[in-house]
Amino acid sequence: MPNPTQPREAESISVAQARAEGKIDVVLESVKNVIEKVTDLRGEVTEHRVAIGKLESKTQQLESDMQGAEEARALAATAVKDADAARVAQAKALVDNSTQRWTPLMRLYASLGALAAGATTVYYLTRPHG
Repeated sequence: MPNPTQPREAESISVAQARAEGKIDVVLESVKNVIEKVTDLRGEVTEHRVAIGKLESKTQQLESDMQGAEEARALAATAVKDADAARVAQAKALVDNSTQRWTPLMRLYASLGALAAGATTVYYLTRPHG
């Protein structure tokens, strides 16, 4: 099989040179196409890297927000639990105080009742029977 880069015996040097230049033009055109495609890919890769960076940033922000929300939820749950415990303790103290101690008004009513009962007793005992 003859070598296509070697001039053929019947061809002149100018024909062989034209054939070689044609092949070089084809190769150069192919290289230009490859360069264009690589340039396009470089632009796409750059766009994808920017998009990936934005997504990573958003993901980190979401993780941070989620941690903050979890901490806030835990603090709120603790605050609600503490507030409930405080209300229960306060209500229990009020019940204990109301059942164990007399208020000044209760003492006044009890004193007035005792005086009325005593006065009624004295009245019935000292009155003439008849």
